[in-house]
Amino acid sequence: MNNFYSSDKTSQSEGSLSPQEAIIVPTKKSSGSKFMNWWHSVASPPAPPEDATVPRREEYRRARSVSVVALVFLPMLVGGTITSLTMPNPYLFQVLLGVVALYIIAPLFNRAGHVFIAGLLVTIPLQFVMIYYILTTTPLNETALQVYDMFALVILLALAVLPVRAIWVIAILDCIFVVLDLTYQPRTPEFTNLLGHEGFMGILVRPLILIMFLTGVSAFLLANVSKAVRQSYQAEFIANIERATAQQNEIEAEAKRELEESIQQIVQAHTSTMNGRTGERIPYPTAKVLWPLVGILNTLWTRLQRAQYREHELAQLQEALMAYNETVQRTIRYPEQPLTPHQTKTALAPLTLSIASLHRELLQRLGSQPRNLR
Repeated sequence: MNNFYSSDKTSQSEGSLSPQEAIIVPTKKSSGSKFMNWWHSVASPPAPPEDATVPRREEYRRARSVSVVALVFLPMLVGGTITSLTMPNPYLFQVLLGVVALYIIAPLFNRAGHVFIAGLLVTIPLQFVMIYYILTTTPLNETALQVYDMFALVILLALAVLPVRAIWVIAILDCIFVVLDLTYQPRTPEFTNLLGHEGFMGILVRPLILIMFLTGVSAFLLANVSKAVRQSYQAEFIANIERATAQQNEIEAEAKRELEESIQQIVQAHTSTMNGRTGERIPYPTAKVLWPLVGILNTLWTRLQRAQYREHELAQLQEALMAYNETVQRTIRYPEQPLTPHQTKTALAPLTLSIASLHRELLQRLGSQPRNLR
């Protein structure tokens, strides 16, 4: 199943769009009864996105028109098919039954995104029924003139579901059929007398003028309406762009302000660190773009604090070693004096305590053996 917005037809049509046609416009949600919403959900393609272009929105409009036409005309055709059983034409029932089948198939093509094919399926069968009725009316009588006029009604229907170029093709084919049918199909004597009285061209001109005039006027009005809609969407698009630009400028200005504040905060924290005023970790700023940098700085700051602490411990240990060295040197000169352990908060404290204990133990042993000492 082809996607409604990625079909080759849509891609080719957008490839030759003018800047006005390719303008992006917001999509507005349509409202309606629950039944119609349900019917459009099963018989129409999905709604275009918010940034849909005007040609896509126009194709979506025609798709919804196809679903409405199929819904309105299908019960009428079913009733006409049942009524045709009482008519003398033996094949009219089969023809109308085929038209009903095509009207049932049309929403399926429409839902699949083949909007042009679906539009043909709801217009060409009606044309075929009229042509079949005229060709099976042998000999041709005056009622054919009324059927010729009904071709204009199909043109009006086609305006809602088909592109303008396709409508012109249908109108030209209708005119060709009218000319050939009036020229070559056998006629009743009454109709022949009417042609002789009114003139062949007098009879022929009326349906041709009606078809072409209605097609031309309708196409002109449809083109003007499409142009007005395009201009309306263009104005709305420009307004949305201006509003979005203003909002984007505000967001960028706020982001710039937050970035500047965050940078100043980081610089101040770094300056405090360089001046020896170490404190807590740098808080994460509002500018998320600086979060990786803050994480790295906090890691470096933690390592710096650890290095400073170890440097302080090393300095204390050096001072304690120098002081204890003087104590040991004094004890060597005066061995009878007790060796006092140093009360330091360094790793040297256990060693001085052990050496002091060992010195006391030696003094006690030497005191208990004076003779040996002498």
